Amino acid sequence: MNRIEAVIGEVRFAKGIVLVELFSDSDKFCSMVIGDKDDFAFAIGDRVDMLFKETELELAEDKGMALFGTNKFKATITSVDIGEVLGIVNMAYKETELSALIPSRWISQKKVEVGKHIIGLIRTHEIVLSAIT
Repeated sequence: MNRIEAVIGEVRFAKGIVLVELFSDSDKFCSMVIGDKDDFAFAIGDRVDMLFKETELELAEDKGMALFGTNKFKATITSVDIGEVLGIVNMAYKETELSALIPSRWISQKKVEVGKHIIGLIRTHEIVLSAIT
C-alpha cells in the first residue's frame, strides 16, 4: 500500500459524495469519498495519510510539460523489477518511496530505468484517507 502524507485544504459535500482537496507540500491531490457530513471524520487543516494500491498508480513519461489537474506528481525511479507479465517500479516522490505494479511490456517499451524522471497519476476515487498514527 502506498502512502503520502497530506493536509486537507477543502471539503465539499454533495448528494452522498465528499470531495476532499489535499496538499502534500505544493502538490495538489483530490479524493472522492462516498458519504455525507455525518460520515466524514476529518476537518480542514487535518494531516492525513493518502493511501492507494500499487495497482492504482499509473506512470507516464516526463516530457517536461506542465502538469494540469490533480493527482499528478513528478517522481524519480529508484528500482525496477520486471516479471513475466507484470513489473514493479519503485520511485521516490520527495522523501516518500512509492511502488507501481504495471505491465512488463510497458516497462520495456518506455525504457523504464533507474534515475529516469516520470509522472505518477492516481485516480481520484482510489485514494483512501487515514488518520496519521
